[in-house]
Amino acid sequence: MNTMTITSTISLPLIDDQIIGFSEVGGDKAMFLGEMLACEIEQAGGTATIVVDQDTMEVTWNLPPQADAAADAVVAGRVTYLAHLLQAGILADPSARIAKTAYAGGIQEMAAILLAINAFGKNRTMVERDAMILCLVAPLSGHAWMACGLILLENGNRSGAMDAFRRTIEIDENPVALKYLGICLTWSDPPMAIRALERAMTLVADVGLAPDRHLRAAYGMALQSAGSKKEANVQFMLACGKKPTMTPRQWTEGGYRVLADDVPGALTDAKWRRA
Repeated sequence: MNTMTITSTISLPLIDDQIIGFSEVGGDKAMFLGEMLACEIEQAGGTATIVVDQDTMEVTWNLPPQADAAADAVVAGRVTYLAHLLQAGILADPSARIAKTAYAGGIQEMAAILLAINAFGKNRTMVERDAMILCLVAPLSGHAWMACGLILLENGNRSGAMDAFRRTIEIDENPVALKYLGICLTWSDPPMAIRALERAMTLVADVGLAPDRHLRAAYGMALQSAGSKKEANVQFMLACGKKPTMTPRQWTEGGYRVLADDVPGALTDAKWRRA
């Protein structure tokens, strides 16, 4: 099986302390970054040598065999992402790195990688930053805004997520974006949530599909929050056969979670608009 070796020299003064979390722990910055990078490489696979001094870090990383990496989408995503970081001089100039990837036609791939890494639960601050940069360098990409919205929502930033979902919808209506926008609005603005969720259900029906259980449950929560309990119970019965125990507020604040099954559909090129 083919392997690839990446060698990188990282200039430590260029690294943003806040992004790597160094400012929160104090201590030796070079050692902290070395340990963080070692953890990332251990999770991604392969072997590496890291030599650190006060000003630079020398990294030699033998990537895991391609066949092994390709077998796990999350591992493959981490390998690709970490390779980008190392080849660019980790965290030194993320805007230029992400812009180069986006302009080369890699917006959808980058969005999918960011979602995979965020789901893994490590370095979420860095993933949020890169998702926002991707939106800045590709402001007309529904993929970029959709990924940013899902990442912000999963990390508890509902306000930022709502803005991202609205931008996604402005570019190209997507039932996944409408669903999560509706979820965000369920507690604060039930009528608006109902409109967003009904539009999502219409778009799904337009392509000959039935609403899935998660969409029906979201619609039911919005109806319940608006005081339409009978209509809500119909949706709950269709979704799961019983009324959920959580309140609309608990649902809005994170009880629903972002579904992994939604990610592929959120990043497809299918057109959901009516002809």
